[in-house]
Amino acid sequence: MDKLTGSADNRTSRLLFVEYWAHYVRTHSDKDWSCQQNVLINSQLQSAKSYPFSAKQYLEMRGEKCSRIQPTPI
Repeated sequence: MDKLTGSADNRTSRLLFVEYWAHYVRTHSDKDWSCQQNVLINSQLQSAKSYPFSAKQYLEMRGEKCSRIQPTPI
């Protein structure tokens, strides 16, 4: 993981991280890395739940539309 620090450009940093993560997944048990992924995903979901805007409100602020968001029935 030491390779990720420094002044490498964004693409290089991303590629190094992918290599690091692939090596980690290959050298650790499924239980080890899946527990870590679970912590990460749960924290992202918790953060999204506490976001002050709905997905629709957020996209409207950005001037974007999302076809997956269904209109609220009246």
